[in-house]
Amino acid sequence: MSTDLTLSAVVPCFNGEDTLPRQLCALTSQPREFLHEIIVSNNMSTDRTSEIIAEFAATDDRVREVSADRAQGAVFAQNDGVRASTGDFIMLCGADDEVQPGWAEGFYHSGEKGAKIMGCVIVHCRESGAVIREISTLTDSTWPGMISLGGGQACFAREAFDAVNGFDEAFSGASEDTDLFWRMQLAGYSIDFTESARFKYFARATPADIRRQQTGYGMGKAQLYAKHRGAGMPRRSAYLAPIMLGVAALRALVSRPGSEKRLTAASTFGYNWGHIKGSFRYRCWYL
Repeated sequence: MSTDLTLSAVVPCFNGEDTLPRQLCALTSQPREFLHEIIVSNNMSTDRTSEIIAEFAATDDRVREVSADRAQGAVFAQNDGVRASTGDFIMLCGADDEVQPGWAEGFYHSGEKGAKIMGCVIVHCRESGAVIREISTLTDSTWPGMISLGGGQACFAREAFDAVNGFDEAFSGASEDTDLFWRMQLAGYSIDFTESARFKYFARATPADIRRQQTGYGMGKAQLYAKHRGAGMPRRSAYLAPIMLGVAALRALVSRPGSEKRLTAASTFGYNWGHIKGSFRYRCWYL
């Protein structure tokens, strides 16, 4: 196999001044032989994001800013960032995450062996550093036989991205990454797992933030169903979401404020409420 692959990291970012430095420190620590360029796709930020990018670019010429100002939303920043990249492979990573040592190298060697789409290990953490859980397997639980990946979890060949015309910008809230990788699989690309590539995902800190984020995820799943049910994506349930709302509310009432159980209850509540909202918005029944 060829040993001259080029890999680009693309970081979609909106108002990332609090967390972007952590991610850029981690990215610029990746060896040059494995990481060709680092693109921050700035999605109409109003804080110090541009200044932070310039500070890192002054000491590492791999770092550059792309202005993603067509519209507000991560999906636009992702498309614009990927299309501005020059690498054979793209690695998406969140401005509020932190890639770990060996991340780019692991993906590089998988690409050398012929992989076209790769998933990696996700370490879910609190901002304190406490580990919530580690996800070190690929899953097809939403659509059996179809691997689901998050954008920050994956590396993919630019050719696969171009083959499906990138992210579907109708997904303006969430699940645009799952949709992208499903369409790649439907186009004939397979997904491999790169165990040596790892990144930290930092969970939201408050119940309100967690509920808000998970509501978006739940709505995204309903949107996926509205789009892909004709291709075989199964319905989640006809009644599960209302039941889980009640269970989550009860767990929140009996758990200690700030406890892991209270935060988990907020996540469960938001996710299932998102299924209900998404079912109405996208005119499907995915509870």
